[in-house]
Amino acid sequence: MSNKPVRVAAIGYGNRSRKYLKFVEEHPDQVQLAAVVDANPLRLQEAREKFGLDEASCFTGIDEFFAQPRPVDGVVIGTPDHLHFAPCMAALDRGYRVLLEKPISQTLEECEQILKRAEERRIPVTVCYVLRYHPYFKKLKSILTQGGLGRLLSINHTVYVGLDRTTHSYVRGLWNNSNTSNPIMLSKCCHDIDLINWLSNSRPKRVFSAGSLGWFRAENAPEGSAARCCDCSCEESCPFSAIDLYLRRGEWTKNFVVPAGKTLNEVLWEEMKHGPYGRCVYHCDNNVADHQVLSMEMENGSLVNLTMECFTLKDGRFIELKCVFGEIVANDHSIVVTNFKTKKTEVFDFDEINRQSLHLDADVDTMKEFIASFDQGFGEDTPSLQSAIDSHKTCFAAEESRISGRAIEL
Repeated sequence: MSNKPVRVAAIGYGNRSRKYLKFVEEHPDQVQLAAVVDANPLRLQEAREKFGLDEASCFTGIDEFFAQPRPVDGVVIGTPDHLHFAPCMAALDRGYRVLLEKPISQTLEECEQILKRAEERRIPVTVCYVLRYHPYFKKLKSILTQGGLGRLLSINHTVYVGLDRTTHSYVRGLWNNSNTSNPIMLSKCCHDIDLINWLSNSRPKRVFSAGSLGWFRAENAPEGSAARCCDCSCEESCPFSAIDLYLRRGEWTKNFVVPAGKTLNEVLWEEMKHGPYGRCVYHCDNNVADHQVLSMEMENGSLVNLTMECFTLKDGRFIELKCVFGEIVANDHSIVVTNFKTKKTEVFDFDEINRQSLHLDADVDTMKEFIASFDQGFGEDTPSLQSAIDSHKTCFAAEESRISGRAIEL
């Protein structure tokens, strides 16, 4: 492979795939986009123009692509969650290496089928757990690995989902219903579970979770509210207004496709009137939890509490790691390490780094390592498919615990 660029196909050309394909744009000597699959013709056209593809290399259907095998070495699967399993299995059957957006699939059984097929074919499947590639989390891992703080005893980890992300993705959007997507602990937090497993060098043996869809329900709608924000008398005072989010503030608008001859503003108003993203948050088809906690007892004896917070203006992660000889407090802006023996505190400033896009190129680095693996194999911190499935198993158990109200043994 070292004498020619790796050829990949993108199955799904949405937000996540475009971020991984940025590496393709920047390093055409190492990797080339040979084909793209997307049901949206406008996105397909965008990919075709950006990467210089011919019509024969652009497909509107997954089955259509696999019915006409292409000379590619690997595929990047960035489809919606419910469309991960079939193309991954088909790619393995055709000998393609796979870079798979998380989550792996919608059921543990499907995840294990992918693992079995990958082992049978001896073909790597890499799950996009990009947090492992971020310098902020790599620094946390390095501090723990150095061993000066002694054995890790507990982790308190908070995921600040934020109101904007919550209403966009988990109330109105693609991940709002576990019947068509996944429980929010899987769709949003599976790589947080992986991060915890990676930092602790262990995995859960017992979990308990509590949470519910506590607010974004019809019975909580204010008097006079309407099915759509554009028809609602409460819109201007509502903190969850779609008009305020997309049109006044211009947030979360990058993935709305703008056809030739139209403006983004026109597309957004059309969405407000007729699309899913213009719906009132109290009158959607959502069923995933909007607040949840997860407690875990790890195999190595350490204890973990993970809290998923939607009702906050914050968007990020806060983590505390308690060891026998010291503690680490990390809040997205800095990492503060206190050593109990020396009584010294060391501060690592990540404020500027964490303001940068693409998870400070962690997305790009995920793709970079996937391409490098064709020649060099994978690095020691690359998540194996089995370790990725371990994190998924925890998320499925968390949902079972949340619904049943009992602890689940893994």
